Amino acid sequence: MKEQVNRKFDVKKLHLMERLQNLMEERKPYLNPKFSIIELTNLLGSNRTYVSVFLNEVLCKSFFDYVNEFRLVVAEKMVIETDDNFSVIAAKSGFNSICTFRRAFIKKNGITPGKYRELYGTLKN
Repeated sequence: MKEQVNRKFDVKKLHLMERLQNLMEERKPYLNPKFSIIELTNLLGSNRTYVSVFLNEVLCKSFFDYVNEFRLVVAEKMVIETDDNFSVIAAKSGFNSICTFRRAFIKKNGITPGKYRELYGTLKN
């Protein structure tokens, strides 16, 4: 019986993971700086507690860390492929402030957006 319960729970987690991944990739709700866990749960048709526990325990990430991963993919691409200033990049990639963008960028990459552009940028001066 315990094995059936665990299997059912694992299937439920896997289903949520697939729905979550599809939602983030297809609808890109993370581009909205005001995107919240409440909005996420509404889009998933789930409840806040379940999604929060799932993110924390299964993915080992907070809601903000999870969302910022998607935002940073967009931002990193813009940093190397455009000459937009970092405030514009932060806004276009869903960050609500340049400070939050910069902090998340450095946390992930170990360098500032400016240094990243200098090292990996594709634009020629």
